[in-house]
Amino acid sequence: CVVELCLLAGSQDALCNALQIYADACQNAGVNIPPWRNSTFCRVNCRVNSHYNACASACPATCTDRFAPENCSKPCVEDCECNMGSVLSGSSCVAVENCGCVYNNKYYEKGTMFWEEGCVKRCRCTGNDHTECEAASCGAEEICKVQDGNLGCYRADTAKCHIYGDPHYTTFDRKLYHFQGACNYTVTETCGNTSVQFSVTSRNEHRGSPTWSAINSIALRLDDLHVAVRKHKLVYVDGVRVDLPVNPRSSVRVSMAGSFVMVQTDFGFQLKFNGDAELFVMVDERYKGQLCGLCGTYTDDQLDDFLMRDGILALDSNQFGNSWRVTDDDWLCNQTAPPPHACEPSSNEEAEEYCKIILASNG
Repeated sequence: CVVELCLLAGSQDALCNALQIYADACQNAGVNIPPWRNSTFCRVNCRVNSHYNACASACPATCTDRFAPENCSKPCVEDCECNMGSVLSGSSCVAVENCGCVYNNKYYEKGTMFWEEGCVKRCRCTGNDHTECEAASCGAEEICKVQDGNLGCYRADTAKCHIYGDPHYTTFDRKLYHFQGACNYTVTETCGNTSVQFSVTSRNEHRGSPTWSAINSIALRLDDLHVAVRKHKLVYVDGVRVDLPVNPRSSVRVSMAGSFVMVQTDFGFQLKFNGDAELFVMVDERYKGQLCGLCGTYTDDQLDDFLMRDGILALDSNQFGNSWRVTDDDWLCNQTAPPPHACEPSSNEEAEEYCKIILASNG
């Protein structure tokens, strides 16, 4: 205490903190501490409808337990206790008649709006354990989840799968791998219990070398709707060539977005393909843990991203990629993909030397 006051030039706040710690320790040991604060020395500013008590009950009366002090066996504590006729409602002292509600074993203060489990009802506590609820639901771009400890409708987070180059894959869970297969593959599909069922496939082709490949075209299957985006951005809906923009369903839109053909939906899924070798697939978190394919499982865990069609984890990217090959009579291919490239330490050092300029501040 003396050292702190010397270091802090006799700060009264430091003195008050030290005295409070000392008083609490004595009180916990069963010593009766007389009031030592006043309006000019170490004053405590109490909340509305409360007053300072050097020996208040450690179990204050609340809206859910008004007789808690009578059954309390703990030693008294220094605290701001509610005035006579008031009890704690959350962190506020209120008159007993202004207490809130207990709904599904959780206490809500009077006037609080809250969602019922599943976000199927929106409720309001009107006080004295009375609650009014009405049917409600989340918006098109919202999902029902707990955020900051509160259940409600919040904007859904989005995950992205990126396929590019020869080709490189970055899954929804941000796992990077490489697979040079040149057949038709399931990029992603719903494999869980979701209200919307879809699948995205890609036809890959060798380009100038049997050791690397790139995307030739992609196809989206959504219930009875089929959208194909082929090379050079040619778009087909249910087998018929169409001009963009087009709305094949009220909830599905296909349009140009810069150099990409974009498919947008009202149910948390969209994709972008540049008609050559780059594909983005974006989903919101309502599909978390409900997807499978080359884009992984979207479980926030990279360790299960190599889940094959048979439910077993693959040992490498080739085994994984080949497990998601789709039979396609219109796309003949060599079903044997070249083995993953083994990066020698010397090659890795050379590549890092060449590429580090990208990360350099003056690069």
